Amino acid sequence: ASGPLMVGDSEAINVGNKYTWGFRFGVGYNLPHDGWDLYANWASFNNHTETARRAPHNGALFPVFFNPDSDIEVASTNDWVSRASANWDLELRIIDLELGREFFVSKYMTLRPHMGFRYARVDQTFHVKYAGEGTALRTSEYYLVRNSNDFWGFGLRGGVDTQFGLTSGFSIY
Repeated sequence: ASGPLMVGDSEAINVGNKYTWGFRFGVGYNLPHDGWDLYANWASFNNHTETARRAPHNGALFPVFFNPDSDIEVASTNDWVSRASANWDLELRIIDLELGREFFVSKYMTLRPHMGFRYARVDQTFHVKYAGEGTALRTSEYYLVRNSNDFWGFGLRGGVDTQFGLTSGFSIY
């Protein structure tokens, strides 16, 4: 790239998001005493999205993600690269176990208070790779930034489900 490069004349490149399928599987059991029921479900969702960009002719890409402990120093807005790519992965797992009891409050309306436990796990990775010519890459041909966020939790959950019967077999819940 020749001539002065201006950060103010640029735009941020977003990795984006793509829609993907997940699934949820549940099983319930009506206990033989007093209308109580047990319900368990498992939800699973995975998502992967990626993007890659090459600097336009007589243009540049300005790197945003750098490890502050690395030997690469982005000293000013004049540091640039010619290629960048990024990918993001998400894994979500939720397991619910609940005990509840449904009862009628009127001829057409039921309530089902429930309580139980939830386990959730969320794992994310976000990788960015800078490559090609540029003033930001002083020591190697490419630079890779790896970010990871792993979470899990376990706790109590509760609520009340409502259902309003309209006609035979149809209801609003």
